[in-house]
Amino acid sequence: EIKPLFLILKRLIKKSKLNSVFDGGLSSHSLFLMITSYIMIIKTNTHPNLGDILIDLLHFYGNFFKYTNTIIDITMPNPYIVIHEGQFTVPMIIDPISKNNVSKSSFNFRQIQELFSSVHIKLTTSTESIEKIFNSIFIE
Repeated sequence: EIKPLFLILKRLIKKSKLNSVFDGGLSSHSLFLMITSYIMIIKTNTHPNLGDILIDLLHFYGNFFKYTNTIIDITMPNPYIVIHEGQFTVPMIIDPISKNNVSKSSFNFRQIQELFSSVHIKLTTSTESIEKIFNSIFIE
């Protein structure tokens, strides 16, 4: 489940030039942990298709996830730990082995959220074919 989502989102972030941690973007490791934590939360006995998971993940991280007061830690049964509002200026995504924040340099995370939100809107409201939408989003 994770690999196709990861590849799609990685491509999206790269095309938008938000993949360089040095420039405040999101690392592959952070993205992997974000996807993993989301899958942990939605995991049920039913197996929704990957398209639905992608759309829901874009909606969640683009419109609802509050990185200023939420820690992502996949070692916890609930990987989203909410603390008092306004504690963080960058996402707090904990590496399961080192326990370090792997997104401490992602100071452009708000742009990533805006990207996810806009792609979610495009995928859910466009009257164009899915092939045309994906080409416009993912092909340079």
